[in-house]
Amino acid sequence: MNSQREQEILLRRAQALAQPDTLVAERRQLSVVEFRLAHEIYAFELVQVKKVVPVSSLVALPGAPAFVAGITHFSGQILSVVDLRCFFDLPVSKADRHHKLVVLRVAEMQMAVLAEEVLGVRDLDEESLQENLPTLTGVRARYLKGVSPDQTIVLDVHKMLGDDRLIVNQGG
Repeated sequence: MNSQREQEILLRRAQALAQPDTLVAERRQLSVVEFRLAHEIYAFELVQVKKVVPVSSLVALPGAPAFVAGITHFSGQILSVVDLRCFFDLPVSKADRHHKLVVLRVAEMQMAVLAEEVLGVRDLDEESLQENLPTLTGVRARYLKGVSPDQTIVLDVHKMLGDDRLIVNQGG
């Protein structure tokens, strides 16, 4: 093959490879942090997770709702810590131990949630998330962003942080 013919073939290949893959380009990937809670896998969008830290000191708040596990000191701030098992009416075992705090942040609001185990970060195809599941009812359905094909429950942090039950000192 002559050099000019090779150059033409290579140019066509390069042009074909430079075209965006429409199948990949149309799919929005959602990076999430997965964690285990009451024998189920939950996830928050990675952009809403500020940090994952070990549970160090957790101070109980007398008179707080059952789902408020307490408060903790994090990066110079006091954060409310929510036990999603109580918040979602999931079974709570006395033997369960919390090993991590998932610190969430949306705009100026921050809070932490207890996690039995943080499984890591992964990407989900946002189009594959099922938004309405008959098996998820009550409060969990209200904060559902979607459920992946492998049953990871992706929660909507914006909806959670906007819940009136989590807002303290509303002037009332």
